[in-house]
Amino acid sequence: MNREYVLIPLLLFSLVCIFCSKDDDSNPVKPGTSDVNENFLIFTPHFTQAQEPSSVNIMFQVTTSDGKGSSSLTLDRFEVLENNKPLNATTSKMQLRKKDDVVYGMKTVLVFDVAKGAAIDLLKSAANNLVDNIFAKQTIALYAFSDEVKRVVDFTADAAALKNAISSIAEGADATNQYGAFTTGVNAWSDEYVVQQVQQGVMIFVTDGTNSTGSASLSSAIAARGDKKVYVIGIGNKIDAARLAELGDSGFIQISDASKLAQTLSDVQADIASYSESFYWISYVTLTRGASMQQVRVSVKNNENTGDDAALTGEFDSSSLYSARQGLYINVTDQEPNGIDSVFVLLDDSTALTALTTNSAVTPAYTWSSDDANVIRVEPSPQGNALAYLIATGQEGESTVITLTDVANNLTRTIKAKVVRFVYGIVLYEYWDGISGTLINDLVTYAAYPDNPTGRMELNALEAPTNRGDNFGARIIGYVHPPATGAYSFWVASDDQGQLYLSSDEKVENRKLVAWVSSWANSREWEKEEYQKSKPVQMEAGKHYYIEAIMKDGTGGDNLAVAWEGPGIAREVIAGNNISKIIKQ
Repeated sequence: MNREYVLIPLLLFSLVCIFCSKDDDSNPVKPGTSDVNENFLIFTPHFTQAQEPSSVNIMFQVTTSDGKGSSSLTLDRFEVLENNKPLNATTSKMQLRKKDDVVYGMKTVLVFDVAKGAAIDLLKSAANNLVDNIFAKQTIALYAFSDEVKRVVDFTADAAALKNAISSIAEGADATNQYGAFTTGVNAWSDEYVVQQVQQGVMIFVTDGTNSTGSASLSSAIAARGDKKVYVIGIGNKIDAARLAELGDSGFIQISDASKLAQTLSDVQADIASYSESFYWISYVTLTRGASMQQVRVSVKNNENTGDDAALTGEFDSSSLYSARQGLYINVTDQEPNGIDSVFVLLDDSTALTALTTNSAVTPAYTWSSDDANVIRVEPSPQGNALAYLIATGQEGESTVITLTDVANNLTRTIKAKVVRFVYGIVLYEYWDGISGTLINDLVTYAAYPDNPTGRMELNALEAPTNRGDNFGARIIGYVHPPATGAYSFWVASDDQGQLYLSSDEKVENRKLVAWVSSWANSREWEKEEYQKSKPVQMEAGKHYYIEAIMKDGTGGDNLAVAWEGPGIAREVIAGNNISKIIKQ
């Protein structure tokens, strides 16, 4: 009997990709064609959190008994309980949003085994077919591997760019770094569920061989995957099906030869699209106050599933909530709970703006406009109209007014936007979580470094937050502006390893390593090791110099800071008008 598809049960996310055995290789069973109980629904919780002034946000996925996305549920199908009391959808201003209503992205990583003997032309054809079926808010990245792993193209929705990259795929070496490639692929994205942006991801891993080289193991690959969604497609009979099945938590599919790959990728792409449509976000206005945790439960009426995953249970902290009128805000943060009234836009760069409507009666619908697009133009994000980018088109010092309108709730907000060359007093801090080890090399060889950090934040000095976590790497990047011409010395302190790079000008490519920490140092402990201090560097007033400090933390405490000493300056952490945010290069 010729088995074209091998059935592997779902391990995580309760999402199953079922391909059944068939005697006739020309008539395979496709996913989703088996009998499915559409009334047996499974919840996967993502996010439950209160939001000032008085909202509760709940994000989750709903799938059917075969793991397909249940995409057609309406608000009246849901029942929401707060502290075991049912909520009235009208009086609580309850809203149901899906991916098309929010800033959402589905990152898809396609990884091809191109070791010697691979059917390169068929791989290319199948990949091109997948690109032809890309759906709204999906971006695709492509990796190819044999003994080494290569990123062919980063995440993009540009079909022409993807197909151009696909055409460059070539046969590789005879060895296969299968687990290393798998680890690289799953590290290429992070799932993120926050009010400002929802980011989901999935990997499709295609191979026709077994692991023969590299330091990664099956267990380390599985650990790197965690609960991320991965489909594994095995081609032919030279694969280790049992091991590949362990890797594919969303499905393992074995096909007899590469000629079947195009249809298989098409089936998987349909599954991914279905899954993206099964994302739900319920929000409501709560009257609960007080410094305590509140319980919330979401279920679907008449759900035939009676198990633990038949409903979502979560909790939120109501201590910071308060009563407020309906409002429209831009770039709300913990530091700016009422949003911003003005914004700087760097020359040759862009600035992101995020809209938020509070206490709204209906789901917001946003539009953005600029009073003068010749100074600053507005580009709404294709991921959702709550996000927009300001692009400087005018000259330094020019300004205009940006208008945000929530047409659904009849609300308007304006802010002043100004074109600037530098934003002084700010540098960028980026961090990558989930990386073991204490060496800088553990960070710089991590697949998501430097393009896809776990998070970013702005700092007002070249000093990172201390003791923020374990097993992560971080960097601070920006410009330094010497106030006077002369020789400057630099110091770096970090826990664990750290490195300090300085450029001879504003260009990243001209940076050089000037100081480092080999083991670890306490916060602002500048003289523990010999090379924490740089040699004197000649700098000119009126110029700006690219600077970058990186660190890798294992466990225990962590810190990162940079100090300098120069004409009229005793040793101090670099801050204020002597630093500025990096300009896009």
